[in-house]
Amino acid sequence: MGPENEADRRDLAQTIQAVGCGMADPAMVEAEEMQQCMFENAMILRSADGLNHAIGRISELRSRIRQAAVPSADWTAVAQTRRFLSRCDTAESILRAALLRGESRGSHYRTDRPHTDAHMNRKIFVSADADGIHANFEKEVLT
Repeated sequence: MGPENEADRRDLAQTIQAVGCGMADPAMVEAEEMQQCMFENAMILRSADGLNHAIGRISELRSRIRQAAVPSADWTAVAQTRRFLSRCDTAESILRAALLRGESRGSHYRTDRPHTDAHMNRKIFVSADADGIHANFEKEVLT
């Protein structure tokens, strides 16, 4: 059920422009590309080159979707587009943390760094700000 009069339709359109952008068929191809990229570069076997490649690829996919998104009254499309962009953030967070941990640990094997490094046995914190997504090791507390 939509707005009943022209004034309500204009108000809805202004709200959509301020808040919601979506795509009619949001990110289906991009979602498959992201899944394949993560499968190829962020699974059990990893390398710095592959992780960096994947970070660049995710950034390209995110940009492509942002450029294609237009104001939309289709809230489902808006939600799907936002969900895809959130998945991009999650993927990049995983990739940045994996890149920071420059060692093989647990079930993840770094082909470029096959050994475990005791200095890297620390928690990784991921954060986001206006400059992007960042991964950093937990700060060591000196006592």
